[in-house]
Amino acid sequence: MQIESVNFSKEYAREAINITLMDLVLIKDPHKKILNGIFRWRLFLAFSTLWTVVCFYYLQKYKEIFFVICFAVMLVMTVMILLYVIWAARGLKELQRPGRHVVWNLDTEGIRYRLDDAYEIRLFWENMQCLRIVEHGMFFIPKKKGKGNIVALPVEHLNAVTGFLEENGVNIKTVYGNP
Repeated sequence: MQIESVNFSKEYAREAINITLMDLVLIKDPHKKILNGIFRWRLFLAFSTLWTVVCFYYLQKYKEIFFVICFAVMLVMTVMILLYVIWAARGLKELQRPGRHVVWNLDTEGIRYRLDDAYEIRLFWENMQCLRIVEHGMFFIPKKKGKGNIVALPVEHLNAVTGFLEENGVNIKTVYGNP
C-alpha cells in the first residue's frame, strides 16, 4: 500500500517534532504523555545560559580552577542545547514548508518513509513496538533505538493504515491519545 502527501498541517508538524524530541522516552514507555518538546528545550537553554553567566561571574571574581571547570562545562552544555533547539526549530519549519513530497510504502515486511526522493527510513514490523495515535498524527515507534526511527503519518490515513495492518495480519499494539 502506498500513501502520498504533499502538505502538512501546522499541528501535525508540531506533534511530529515533539514525538521526535521524545523518542528515547517513548521507546522506553510508549504510554508517556507527549510534551511540548521545543518549549522544554528552550527552557533548558535559558537555565543553562543563566548558569553559564553565574559561573563566568564567579570565575571573574575568585579566579579559581573550580570555576574555570564549571564555566567550561556549562558553556559546552549551553552550546549543545542551543544547537539542538536550532535543529528542532529548523525541522519544524521544514515539515511546514509547502511542496514537501512524502511517500509511505507499507508492505508485508514493514514501512518505508521517503521524503523528497532524498531521505528514506525503513522500519520492519518485527522491530516495531506500537502504533501511537494522537490528535493530528500516528507514529510507529520501534522497540529499540538502534532498530529504526519513529515513522510519522498524518491521522487522515488512519483507516487505510489500520485496514492494511488487519488485512495483512500485522500484530502491533495500538496506543491511543495523550494521557
